[in-house]
Amino acid sequence: MAQAALAGRSEPAEWLDFLGMVLMLRGRFNEACAHLERARELAPEYADTYVNLAVLHEQANRLDAALEVIAGGLKRWPGSMALRFMRARCQRRSGACKEAQLTLWELLRGPLTTKLHLDIEFELAWCADAAGEIREAFRHFSRANALAETLPSCEAARNANYLQMIVSLRQRFDRNWVASWDELPRTASEHDPVFIVGFPRSGTTLLDTMLGAHPEFALLEEQPALQSMLDFLATYPGGYPGALAPLTAKQQAAARATYQGAAAAVIGPIGTRRLLDKSPFHTAHAGGIQRIFPGAPILFVTRHPLDVVLSCFFTNFELNGGTVYFTTLASTVKLYCEMMSLWLCYVRRLQPNFRQVRYEDLLAEPERELRSILQFIGLPWSDAVKDHVSQAAARGRIASASYGQVGRPLYHEARDRWRRYAQYLEPYREQLLAYVEVFGYTD
Repeated sequence: MAQAALAGRSEPAEWLDFLGMVLMLRGRFNEACAHLERARELAPEYADTYVNLAVLHEQANRLDAALEVIAGGLKRWPGSMALRFMRARCQRRSGACKEAQLTLWELLRGPLTTKLHLDIEFELAWCADAAGEIREAFRHFSRANALAETLPSCEAARNANYLQMIVSLRQRFDRNWVASWDELPRTASEHDPVFIVGFPRSGTTLLDTMLGAHPEFALLEEQPALQSMLDFLATYPGGYPGALAPLTAKQQAAARATYQGAAAAVIGPIGTRRLLDKSPFHTAHAGGIQRIFPGAPILFVTRHPLDVVLSCFFTNFELNGGTVYFTTLASTVKLYCEMMSLWLCYVRRLQPNFRQVRYEDLLAEPERELRSILQFIGLPWSDAVKDHVSQAAARGRIASASYGQVGRPLYHEARDRWRRYAQYLEPYREQLLAYVEVFGYTD
């Protein structure tokens, strides 16, 4: 249908624009770009296409292309708040924070939707952070998150009770229940997926961008293949996770096939490549992963806990059942502690085949870390993994809030950012101390 729409000049621009956005969300950058460019060609008076095309280029880290689209749009609609905002975002990302601030302050004087208002506050926060204005930056971050809590999507996300699910999983995976599981073959296969887990803003996107350049990997980034498998398991007696205990080898094979089919539906035929599945929220289901893919390599990415929780609070996430907790530092810390407690429970009870990857070590000595990781997985070295910037550019739009960071050469400004904001983190340091120590960090 999408190809037919692209080929037929009689299709309305609005339809091409819609298809372009759908393709963008599915990670098909080139097709999305072609649809939006055709929509702009057919209906140059349709402003939304300019905005969407600018968003697409910006999220693919093609700032020059985004600014070119924005400039063309502003010639037609000089008062467009969406285009002026996108120009300010691109300017801020390019280092022109003063110019960005001027536009952002002007925009604040106009009528704003809640979403645009919070987007502006996040951008002003990052401008202030770049200038070393810590108090002003934190004030804007706090305002942005307070606005996020008023969005209709916030209430729906909170109704998912994600935190309670994590607590329930930790309670279920006790020693006696795990000991009651029926025996299944534990032999790992070289064709098993490799899972990258951790916590949002811990460095999982940087790692999957690096490893994703390896010719023997097929990258699956934050897609619902694992959820399809869990939904399938939920159809068995006992539901999920209850069905894990009496699981038969036949049921295990069916669950694996469901997962692999869902992955192929997203990224196409995998062939002889190995699936690299990255999602920090998969940490919550590492127990299910271990049961269905026993011995599959798991890369558990860590970053200093204080940096992680601060970065989550500072990130303009789309709200879902997990990210909705990042609108306050207190709830961010609570989710982090519960998630890490669940992970350590899995480690004790299930002995998964995992390797800890410290974000800081990946920054300091990337080649040494990557060689060790590939050896752990059982894949040969490839020089391609050293050029994550080219890999990020080749991927087009990156389906992660970290898209702007992974498109840059390795940088160290974000390391130990928490120290500059220590006064705001002081109430939570004691809660996080256990994880600072267990993951090998010093205060």
